[in-house]
Amino acid sequence: MIWLLACNGVPDDTDSQESDPQVVDSSVDPPFLADHLVINELVSLGTGGDWVELFNPTSEEIDLSTWEITDDAENDVLAWRLPEDISIAAGGYFLIWCDNGADGLHTDFQLSQGEHITIYSELGLRVDEVEVPSLIVDQAAARIPDGWSTWEAQDPTPEASNE
Repeated sequence: MIWLLACNGVPDDTDSQESDPQVVDSSVDPPFLADHLVINELVSLGTGGDWVELFNPTSEEIDLSTWEITDDAENDVLAWRLPEDISIAAGGYFLIWCDNGADGLHTDFQLSQGEHITIYSELGLRVDEVEVPSLIVDQAAARIPDGWSTWEAQDPTPEASNE
């Protein structure tokens, strides 16, 4: 199954797919490579914990200090702030654990089907948002290929290419 999810203002054209709102016709909304940091992969039922992988498809390192991620965009007061001195290399991956952990790169929320995971820049601008799809235990939803708008269910590949 391939998911095309709207991100950064791109319409998702889900009205014509009532049985599964995450699936859209790729001929109507052609796949595209993002030109900004994206949520690249996620696991919501991992035996080792839930996580979100970020991917930087650009040619520049991105400083993630004070960026925020949330599973409740309507209540941005609850957004989890990334620690200082964190960056993601050009073409690199970055893993954030979403497991109610107390220290380090562990958010204070877990992932649940139907939630919208949103990441905000240090300026408070929404950079990317994805809806957590229905997954089975230890299955990932991943952009295929990395950074593109197309999503597939696959075995997890944390901090590595989804291809």
